[in-house]
Amino acid sequence: MRALTLSEVLGSEDEFFSEYFNRKPWLRRAAVEGDSRAVLSLGDLDHLLHAEVIRPPYIDITKGGSRVFEKTYTSQLRVQTDYVNDAIVPEHVIEHFRTGATITWNSLNHFLPTMRTFAGKLGERFSCRSDVVAFVTPAGRRGFSPHYDSVEVFVIQLEGTKHWKVWPTGPERPGDAQWFTMEELGEPVIETSLEPGDVLYLPYNTPHVAASDDNVSLHLSVMVRPRHWRDLVAEVVQSVVAADPEFGDFPLLSAEREEELTVKLRDQLVALSNRCAKLDLRRTVRDLVSSPIQQVGAKVGTFFADQSRIDHITSMTMVMKVPSTPIDVVGAAPEDTLRVEVNGHKFNFPRLLVEEVRTMESARSAGRLVAEYDQDTNVQLARACARIGLLDTVQG
Repeated sequence: MRALTLSEVLGSEDEFFSEYFNRKPWLRRAAVEGDSRAVLSLGDLDHLLHAEVIRPPYIDITKGGSRVFEKTYTSQLRVQTDYVNDAIVPEHVIEHFRTGATITWNSLNHFLPTMRTFAGKLGERFSCRSDVVAFVTPAGRRGFSPHYDSVEVFVIQLEGTKHWKVWPTGPERPGDAQWFTMEELGEPVIETSLEPGDVLYLPYNTPHVAASDDNVSLHLSVMVRPRHWRDLVAEVVQSVVAADPEFGDFPLLSAEREEELTVKLRDQLVALSNRCAKLDLRRTVRDLVSSPIQQVGAKVGTFFADQSRIDHITSMTMVMKVPSTPIDVVGAAPEDTLRVEVNGHKFNFPRLLVEEVRTMESARSAGRLVAEYDQDTNVQLARACARIGLLDTVQG
């Protein structure tokens, strides 16, 4: 499997953001380069189906527009000395599929590295959370009734073909999902069959319905969860009031105190307005853009690989203090050592090491970490500091 690229999904960003984003649907033929099955194939999903680790809600089954009860395709499974009560039974899932059910694989980015990589890139581009969902539909079947979603959706056809009807994005968009009948929607603006490699963009609250043609269909719905202005304003207000004792009182709410509470509420809103007026709005916008919300289902780490790299620090390895990690002295300890706190944990470190690290402004070789110590001692101390996140190696 390989990760999708932003250009495959968005196309020309200038064209996408100026003409289509948050406005109207956009169909792009053969947008995925090469064989679309390299992104995800039915064979890949066969392997996942038979992997005991996949459980609801990561897999969901829908038949006739309604969810299938999980107990009909799960059972208890022993894992070493413990039991999993909702392990997937592949044969039961297959039987549902044979009788017309659509299989939904939710949040593939939670367990497939390539999907996680792409969700991270898309989430960063929109400063929103992104999720990747796969739909497998039997030949000639419709998974869901006409509806619109509360999320932006990029439909990516990977195997088979699927017939889509898409209606205009309405002028009023409440944000929530909603279901319709075909009669309510009238004539679609797009009616076509998606083939492998095609990408269809649906702004949030765009009505649509899809049914597979005469073959099994696999498509991805790459979702971007919008952060509306109401969400952003609420985030800013919450950040203002959370750190201000002015808003920390616990009032007694009762009808008898209506007059008093009205005056107090007015005072609180005036105080809030005054605090907001003093905000550095550019910094506030930067904080909103870099919000960790888009890292859900996309964050990656290298902790274990880093630990192995730290084990191989030599006297010639360049090391540097991690700027974001303070070292706080919390008391004295025996034999010219200090009691320090790093990342919430307490350690006894040599006084000379603490003084050297606290004033460290540039990288140096691990063997020369503290001038008074020999190379072997310095290397051991450098490894110890790196393991707790106080030092890091310098790549170069």
